[in-house]
Amino acid sequence: METLPEVSIHKYRLFWYLSYAYFQNKHFFNSLIARLKALLSAREDRKFKKSWEHIELKYPIFIIGPHRSGTTILQQMLCLHSEIATPRTYSDMFDMSPILSKKYYRRFARQRGHRRIDRIITGFDSPQEAQGLIFRYFDKQRTRYNPANLDDIKHYMRKLLFLEEKTRFLWKTPYFTIRVPEVFAMFPDAKFIYLYRDPVSCVDSKLKFIEVWREISESPSFIYRHLVGKHESFELAGAGYFWERLNRMVNLKYLPPDPFELARDHLEWIERALMDLNNLRTSNTPCFLDYSSLIREPVASLGKLFKFLDLTDESEAIIAKLEKLGMPLRMPEAKLKYIPEDKISVIQQLCQEKMQRGLSGVEWKDWYVIDSRENNYGATHYSSY
Repeated sequence: METLPEVSIHKYRLFWYLSYAYFQNKHFFNSLIARLKALLSAREDRKFKKSWEHIELKYPIFIIGPHRSGTTILQQMLCLHSEIATPRTYSDMFDMSPILSKKYYRRFARQRGHRRIDRIITGFDSPQEAQGLIFRYFDKQRTRYNPANLDDIKHYMRKLLFLEEKTRFLWKTPYFTIRVPEVFAMFPDAKFIYLYRDPVSCVDSKLKFIEVWREISESPSFIYRHLVGKHESFELAGAGYFWERLNRMVNLKYLPPDPFELARDHLEWIERALMDLNNLRTSNTPCFLDYSSLIREPVASLGKLFKFLDLTDESEAIIAKLEKLGMPLRMPEAKLKYIPEDKISVIQQLCQEKMQRGLSGVEWKDWYVIDSRENNYGATHYSSY
């Protein structure tokens, strides 16, 4: 198994700072970034556009699911397929010029490590979400610098297909979970994978994530406090309670999260996505994938998923690659460590009631379902609805 160096807290803080630099819209620093991006993009197009402009965007794949549902590990798995390309760290940071970024940024980002929150590998070519480009597209009215349009998104996808010499594009961004109709309008032939994980576990994981993010946001770094935390610059309209709490910490205005509100917010995302996907059934068959089935039976689950995606089954090779990379699949601990004990029962009851009601409205005969569980209040009640 490949060993990876531990990454210090300082480097994690620097990583988050560099990420945020592309989301901010109220700081002068963004005007410099926007000008640099425009300059690099124009130069890249002059040199490489003939190589990628005619690439066809066939059946792009979108992973849908609220934050902390397991979408990251699914992206890590699928992007190991020989035909699937996905955003990487280098293309996320310079999303308007990923070709030049891959060519020249590599020398500055050789070291790799694990994310503190879940031990996912991070590095120069690690799969990422490319959220900056998405937020700049969907939130045009609030984007002061470097707004994105649909052509920018499609050009970005074609560039990565060219870079990786692949035929199918995979995009994983939890924000898509509440943007299904808009994504479908952009890509009518899209393949949607909805990843379901027990919402109580997700709430516990979100509370853990907030604690880790709080530590990062309390960075003593002069750069962070004067270029990021000093300004209310990281704001996303309509992104939900979880993001609202994270945004406050980025701006150094921490408020303890309410586990019950986190649960309600999480369940609203699930219900909205399931209904939106269900409404696409006449023209696009969505896939429902159970997270616990994926972790416990990865080869079988991936095999079914590749059948849904009309791709060659490379599940066994992918699981072997994950082991070699140091990311073996393991079920998270069942014990809830971050939800206060006096809140657990009421949150469990809320999740059970909401999921029963939400899942009962889904026309499961029009879905492609990958779920090996039985008699669980999650997805397997579809058989009796």
